[in-house]
Amino acid sequence: MVKKALYGKIFSKRMWLNPSSSSTACAGAYINLDNSPKEVYKYMDAGIELKDCSRSISLDFSEKPKDIHRSLKKIDKLIKFFTEFREKMVIAQGEFKKVSPKKREKVGRG
Repeated sequence: MVKKALYGKIFSKRMWLNPSSSSTACAGAYINLDNSPKEVYKYMDAGIELKDCSRSISLDFSEKPKDIHRSLKKIDKLIKFFTEFREKMVIAQGEFKKVSPKKREKVGRG
């Protein structure tokens, strides 16, 4: 049995980043495949958008089929980058907890 090729919307998801229902911070992503009448893929339209209360960034991962490996490498680099960033943030959190609340107040007042 031959499987019919997928086309059109392959993936679409939005995730809220804060627990509050009034927050607008979110992450969204999509993948769409465009095909020809012969069901030979011409193009992958893909992207990620990150938003907080007042800013947003869009990352484009759209490629021709032969170049999708480049977008996969970009995503792998971003995953590595965010993982390292998270690890350092955990260290910073530990350092912050070492300072007593009274000392933090004095530092915050300048």
